[in-house]
Amino acid sequence: MYNLTSFKTLNTKQQQEELIILQQTSLSESDSIISSFGEVGENLGWNGWCRSGYRDTSGMLHKGINPLRAFVSDLTREYQYQQQTMV
Repeated sequence: MYNLTSFKTLNTKQQQEELIILQQTSLSESDSIISSFGEVGENLGWNGWCRSGYRDTSGMLHKGINPLRAFVSDLTREYQYQQQTMV
């Protein structure tokens, strides 16, 4: 027969398993989004983008959620450089 401690332990294990499943689902969804974004970028001729991620100006390939960060960082640097050369 189950006692209160057994129910708490069982509940905690179930919550941990559900959290792991949720994290895995979120990762696969973000990978799918990045893949689609990369495909669009590749088709439109955006420098560095491909289905597998984004290759920054230093040549490093970023995957997962990191491609968006690297892309924004490269755009920011390019914008700042253009602003400096216009002055």
